[in-house]
Amino acid sequence: MTLYHTLDGNDVPIVMSRIPSPVQPHERLIGTDWVATGIVHPDSQNELRPVLENHPVTLSFSKDQIDGSTGTNQFFGDIPKMTSMEFQVANVGQTLMGFEENDDPRRFQEDAWMSILTTVNDETESPPEVVTLPYTLFDERIGDTDEWTQVLVLGSFQSPLARFVPLKDGMLQPPGPFDGDDSKTLPPLKIYTLILSNSLDQIGEQLTFEGLYSDRMLM
Repeated sequence: MTLYHTLDGNDVPIVMSRIPSPVQPHERLIGTDWVATGIVHPDSQNELRPVLENHPVTLSFSKDQIDGSTGTNQFFGDIPKMTSMEFQVANVGQTLMGFEENDDPRRFQEDAWMSILTTVNDETESPPEVVTLPYTLFDERIGDTDEWTQVLVLGSFQSPLARFVPLKDGMLQPPGPFDGDDSKTLPPLKIYTLILSNSLDQIGEQLTFEGLYSDRMLM
């Protein structure tokens, strides 16, 4: 908008521009991408366990949705509400590549992360299937260097659920074979289907194939 001020008989234009609104505290996560450094498993008693090498867990935020990877499968969900201290998750779903062995470490990691997103911790929520996740966002020095990184902790410092750092370009490699135990060769992933909502109801046909990726997704 342009206004004019008369000075000594001359009209002097004054250009008015809008000052951009600063990012609000509850909007700090919108548009950010994260990679997990540790996740609490059901049997780890609030202890963060390192994420499997070559099978990173990622988390991305848009205005009203989250998505990412469990290290093997993709997940997604809605964010009906977000504040500066917590956000809600609902309608969580995932693609699922099944594991032939129940003790596959990739299964444990995936189950631990999806449990965080789908375990209702307050039965009074409305609707009741909404999961509320407290979070803390802070800066942390990287070792003994002068460099700092942001850290996102889900849960609390006393009872963390997961810890993330910013996901940067080039940080991730395509998933490869699990090599945490050289004495054991894990079987190929077998089942590919789609999971919708907070339940584990399988929808659609199950596909069997010998590989990690598939062009086909059941919708």
